[in-house]
Amino acid sequence: MISKFKDVLVNEELEPERTRDALKTLNEQVHHQETADMMIEQGILSIAAELLKHEDPEVREQAALLQGSFALSGIGREMFIDYVFESLKELLEDEDLRVREASSWALQRVSVNEDGCQRLVEGAVPEIMILSFI
Repeated sequence: MISKFKDVLVNEELEPERTRDALKTLNEQVHHQETADMMIEQGILSIAAELLKHEDPEVREQAALLQGSFALSGIGREMFIDYVFESLKELLEDEDLRVREASSWALQRVSVNEDGCQRLVEGAVPEIMILSFI
């Protein structure tokens, strides 16, 4: 099942709505541990990390929400800090409010652990978050 969604996510020729819908479905399924593990194994997190830069704001929003769902898991958190953090930080200044909100939510999720809080402070994320919503 996850492999079919992966095929949709990596197909750059599909219309953005199909990519967005695939991400929405994955977001609905991520709360099942077995499915989340399969997503990690299939490389969905790295694909979603790339989709944070997609031209369509709904795709960016859904990709940010998916990343945020993994911010508390071991492997997902590691990838989040190492690969996704800077992209989400950039999305705090996105022109689309939904993208900024999804990015803020994802970054907030990482803040529940001390190392995540420290990373947010070092990256000046609280200041950027405040400015992005003023």
